Amino acid sequence: MATREEIDRLALVRARHRSVPHAAMRVDDESGAHMDAADGARLFSFSTSCPHPYRTFFTDVYDDVTFLIAMFDRATRDNRELRHQLTSERPDLAKECARYCDDSVFKRYLADVYGLDTADRERVAAGVRKILGIKSRSELNTKPEAARAWNDLRGRFEAWRLTA
Repeated sequence: MATREEIDRLALVRARHRSVPHAAMRVDDESGAHMDAADGARLFSFSTSCPHPYRTFFTDVYDDVTFLIAMFDRATRDNRELRHQLTSERPDLAKECARYCDDSVFKRYLADVYGLDTADRERVAAGVRKILGIKSRSELNTKPEAARAWNDLRGRFEAWRLTA
């Protein structure tokens, strides 16, 4: 989280950036490098003895700040979205899977389609873990690929149930 000072500094940087229209153009001639405004006014000059990296840094700073502000804004949006996703109510897929494993129709589906031995809870649970490629049902809540596999299996079961 940003400090109050950092928030204020960023607001100041944004305000300064907005206050300067970017219609400047770099001009190089025999007397050095210059930045001229769109109306032709000379904004600043570098002597010929000024090293190239310094000239480039100062002449490109407006575009660099524009890029960094846009990148910062995008990262901030992405961060907010991820935090929202992490704090939003998500279904407990491990519990859901456990409930399905106790369902007699689901067990019949597993036996008919996958040939699983569904004689007891442990065999059903082990069979489902094998189908999903996981070691524990808790992975359904922590690994996106496991959650996708469970959602696919559940979808195939629901489609099967409609035709059974």
